[in-house]
Amino acid sequence: MDEPLGALDRKLREGLQLEIRRLQQELAITVLYVTHDQDEALALSDRIALFRAGRVEQVGTGRDLYAQPASLFVAEFIGESNVIRGRVERRGQSLILSGRRASLRLPESPSRGGGVGPGDAAVAVIRPEDVHVAPPPIESAPATGTRVAAEARIRSITYLGSSHRYELELPDGWTVIAREPAGQRPAAALTGDSVIISWDLEDWMVFPDDSEAGRSGEDG
Repeated sequence: MDEPLGALDRKLREGLQLEIRRLQQELAITVLYVTHDQDEALALSDRIALFRAGRVEQVGTGRDLYAQPASLFVAEFIGESNVIRGRVERRGQSLILSGRRASLRLPESPSRGGGVGPGDAAVAVIRPEDVHVAPPPIESAPATGTRVAAEARIRSITYLGSSHRYELELPDGWTVIAREPAGQRPAAALTGDSVIISWDLEDWMVFPDDSEAGRSGEDG
């Protein structure tokens, strides 16, 4: 099947995705399904082969590709991601991703990605659903040795029905997207408000930065 649902509106497309999946399982046949829609790939597949420039980047279940991406390309391609570039530093007992004017703590041994150390250019990735938004002061964020917390300014809040989507700016100019359930009271309601964002240290995905910015020593 080569993008059979590409021309359909969203509601009809989602209904037919379920019907195709039901027929495939009922008939016990193998289907090779080509799509550029990441959500469609996750909904329909038992296994996904993600291609980049004609080569297979990673093969696995949808959960494998989303939760354990083999590369930065996979982490960015499957689902929405926050991608933060900087340089790794050692400060006391902590490993830090440092930008020009701000820094964020990294796990010592990332369970996803990894392969970076002090002095390396790195890219840290966090999923929007893992980012918690709280009103200031910083003490209002869950502050433990297993969490990252930082001050941020709201650029925009978008109501998406089931969730609120926050676009937030950190002091270094880094942009972070957060998604929180719509049933949860928003931490702030106005563009420009200050908030505290936080997430579990182990939710980071960390990769070496082989981009032009990383090779030239540029942060941010």
